Amino acid sequence: MQDEPAASGETHAEDSRPASLSGGKGAGLAERIGDLGVVEVRTKQELRGLVGYLLEERSQPVIGLARLDGAEMTVLPPRGVRAFVGPQPRIYVIRRDSLLGQLTKALGRGLTLTEGAARIWWPGLARTSDPFDHPLVSQVESEQAGSLFEEFARQFDLSRPRVREEIKSLDGVRGLLELELERTQDALARSDERLRDEQIARHAAERRAAALERKDTTGRVEELLHALIFREWMARLTDADRREHPLGAYILMPELLEQLATRTDLPLERVAWVCAMIASGRAPDLAAISLHPLVASPDGPQLERACDGAKGWRSSPRANARGGPRVHYWERPDGTFEFTAVGGHDDPRVRERPRG
Repeated sequence: MQDEPAASGETHAEDSRPASLSGGKGAGLAERIGDLGVVEVRTKQELRGLVGYLLEERSQPVIGLARLDGAEMTVLPPRGVRAFVGPQPRIYVIRRDSLLGQLTKALGRGLTLTEGAARIWWPGLARTSDPFDHPLVSQVESEQAGSLFEEFARQFDLSRPRVREEIKSLDGVRGLLELELERTQDALARSDERLRDEQIARHAAERRAAALERKDTTGRVEELLHALIFREWMARLTDADRREHPLGAYILMPELLEQLATRTDLPLERVAWVCAMIASGRAPDLAAISLHPLVASPDGPQLERACDGAKGWRSSPRANARGGPRVHYWERPDGTFEFTAVGGHDDPRVRERPRG
């Protein structure tokens, strides 16, 4: 086939019938698409005319149709395309692979037409244009021709310049909204983190305050209990008894003080009396104190502390109180008494290895 004179943009716009293909079946196809105002691009000159028209100022879109692989028919039926786009847009058919290659060189791979595809070139086309503004609709399997035409129609409508600008505008707004949403989510995350930090800090402060309050309370209890023990020793014993039973060394353990700070059922004066009688050595003579060895189990041996050999004891701050609270303490070998806790009748508080 020899090249024919180039068809200018004006010629394409005005001619309703292109030059026919040579011979028989091909000539009939050319005549049919010519009747639709579809231009068959057969030569390099005609291709250059097409490229020139694509890149010049124009008001109408241009549709390019390539043939299916291994067939003469185009990827979309020209009649259906013409019926959809209307009478004004130009439709070009390019069947030769060599001409498609030349078109690729002229426009670039992003804007060219490929075998088995259709392309929509909107006005304002340049070699630097965004390919997505001039969509390519490709056909992979010929059985999908119906769905391909639907895709072509969708792409044609969505890629119209005004629609495209509106979509880009909406995309811009969406992008701003997504950015604002991301910033809001970040702000909320930071706010949640600050709130958690504040809650942790407040909880820690509350714990410190509670600890200080307990310490302050136990400090007051300790001070008061020391004074009461001395008062009970002075008030309960005569001068002669005090000379015979001086107030010995004793220690008030923190657990005991914390328990006494929260218990309202046990007067400090009564606990102080028990401690005073024990520390002065009078407890064994007083049945009301109900002094008994501290044992780990009923009828078991007396508990003895492994580290220093101190012996465990329990005593009652209430006379004839069955099952009532007991003051637990250790008696060290050096005679010092450690008042450790206020527990139940059978609660030894400190589990130590019994004396063997």
